Amino acid sequence: MSREQRPEHISDGTPAEDAALSSSDSEQGMVSNIASTLGNHKGKLAIGAAAMLGLAVFYKWREHWLAKNDPDEYARLRRLKAAVGAGKVPQPPNSPRKG
Repeated sequence: MSREQRPEHISDGTPAEDAALSSSDSEQGMVSNIASTLGNHKGKLAIGAAAMLGLAVFYKWREHWLAKNDPDEYARLRRLKAAVGAGKVPQPPNSPRKG
């Protein structure tokens, strides 16, 4: 069988050609594996995304509620957010926290 008649996936034994085929095959295998994993778990991924969205909405609502109804706790929350955003570890206040 000549090279023109040989299917693409069959190599003629040269190391360079074998390496190119194995690299291509491994990439295709990895892509198909990822695609099948995502396909098999898309329901779980959707539930996780919905849960994260729900948490984001809740915390945004809580922040607005605290701003309106509890200014001290809202100020504490703002300090914590600023410290986390700056990459600093927040220090606990000296006064006791409301419970």
